[in-house]
Amino acid sequence: MDLARRGARVILACRDKARGESAVWDIRQESGNSEVILMILDLANLNSVRAFAQTFLKSEPRLDILINNAGGCTADPPSWGIRVNHLAHFLLTHLLLDRLKRCAPSRVVIVSSSGHFFGKIDFRTIHKPVEGMKKGGLSYCNSKLANSLHT
Repeated sequence: MDLARRGARVILACRDKARGESAVWDIRQESGNSEVILMILDLANLNSVRAFAQTFLKSEPRLDILINNAGGCTADPPSWGIRVNHLAHFLLTHLLLDRLKRCAPSRVVIVSSSGHFFGKIDFRTIHKPVEGMKKGGLSYCNSKLANSLHT
């Protein structure tokens, strides 16, 4: 909302079209900025991340701020947590990095949480499914640690 109020062109990358359209409408109404648009992106699907980046690079000449701000610990299956919370953001940032560099001074913002304090990444088991709330919570903490390391 703040970026829209400042007159920025804001692209919301959302996996749910209906909810994304609702958010775009709300932001446009409250900010008075019609340059708020929706692009579909499913962070649980790395092919979707690649397709989003390709579409973005074809349609948008500028990228001044990339805000990686999606995640959760209730992904289905829970083993998707590391993919949704970290790997997809890492890939997206990598795919858009040249555009960010060309638009310098640009910024990448990676939203994390204090959960990273409890993370411990074991690359031998990072993609194995986890079951139960405790293991799901630990998987979330691992993904937040990965966010901090990425930053």
